[in-house]
Amino acid sequence: MIKAITFMKDIGHYLAKRVGSTRLISVLFLAAFILPIAFMGVEYEQEESIADNDTECNPYIEPRNTPIDTTDESCPSVTHINLKEVQTGIDVSHYQGKVMWDKVASTGKSFAITKATGGESYIDPNFIRNWYEIRKHELIRGAYHFFYAGDDPESQAKHFLKTVGKIRKNDLPPILDIEISDQESADTIKERALVWLTKVESQTKRRPIIYTDKDFAKEFLSDSRFGRYYLWLADYSDENPTPPLAWKDRQWFLLQYTQDGKVDGIDGNVDLNHYIGSMDNLKTFIHLSNL
Repeated sequence: MIKAITFMKDIGHYLAKRVGSTRLISVLFLAAFILPIAFMGVEYEQEESIADNDTECNPYIEPRNTPIDTTDESCPSVTHINLKEVQTGIDVSHYQGKVMWDKVASTGKSFAITKATGGESYIDPNFIRNWYEIRKHELIRGAYHFFYAGDDPESQAKHFLKTVGKIRKNDLPPILDIEISDQESADTIKERALVWLTKVESQTKRRPIIYTDKDFAKEFLSDSRFGRYYLWLADYSDENPTPPLAWKDRQWFLLQYTQDGKVDGIDGNVDLNHYIGSMDNLKTFIHLSNL
């Protein structure tokens, strides 16, 4: 910034000598519009450069050949994944009733995910309130669609997109909850799920997250094409479960580790999840999920 101010002063002195004070006013007026755009471009290039470096070190973004807990001092500190740093969050639906989000936020949770839609027409009755209250209380937010394999996947995608509206760049990517078969074959489920994922990714310019459990993934989501999407895995028996086959070269992004959690502001049980890494790690992931 100091260099920029000095540069502008030098330009001003030079122009005053060359064009005179009257024309100088016009030139500076024009420069007032051009220079901010130029500096914005420099800032954008710097941000993209950082993002490129981060990608090489973040197992949630790119495949790695080493375990998640391997120390790699060459990685930028913002993406160095440290098992000692864990961000916790919750996921909710109408089953949790009216959530008191001010109390939830005071517990130190980092993120919250709310059910938005299901099938071709269902809207969770608490979605709109949850969606805006999560953001109001400065938690990282996400929204998910409960997938019905027997329903038209494109209609389901359109229903989700219309209901959720704008997904901001600092929100989690859109989420597909796929955990029931509706008595459909594995091939049918696979192809219909990919239709939803492709449609939503195209419309939002965000690569979606898939929520599922290990048994369902093993039977229905073994296709390697699912591996390009981020994995939110439900597993209540293992603190660091091995990802399903489609994600064998990656790592789960979120782990839902219990459905019997207790959190201030919520009556009854709630699902608890964690992300391994710092808040900066999580924010970097979100930044890189914008295509």
